[in-house]
Amino acid sequence: MGRLRTYGFVAGFLAVPLVLYTVFVISPYVQAFQLSLTSWNGYSSVVRYVGLDNFGRLLEDEVFWRALRNHGILLLVLPLATIVIALLFAFLLNLGAARAAPACAGCGAPGSTAWCSSSRRSWRSPWSACCSRPSTGPTPTV
Repeated sequence: MGRLRTYGFVAGFLAVPLVLYTVFVISPYVQAFQLSLTSWNGYSSVVRYVGLDNFGRLLEDEVFWRALRNHGILLLVLPLATIVIALLFAFLLNLGAARAAPACAGCGAPGSTAWCSSSRRSWRSPWSACCSRPSTGPTPTV
């Protein structure tokens, strides 16, 4: 009885998204394929079924092959360029944060930039104790 209630609960939450996906994604694909099997201009009421002849003519069209090649190039180049640019920006941000972080011996005063530089990475510390002056390095211990 417990498994049935669990699966019924999960199925209840999955039913609405699956219906929406079917209505707004799957159904238009099926209708577009159905229209591709006809010779209909979009205005007349006469719809002539031609089957796969449209696809046969498409395979012989030079413009189709040029468009397919251009889309293939974009499919390969754009994601690679996006990843390279994103990694470059991440590297530059990481490099800039490591160099520009001021080392302050336990800051936390209002209006000051409170950074802890106890490790190699700099991180903001909102709970550290108050200090009056930034130090130039690690705090000396006695």
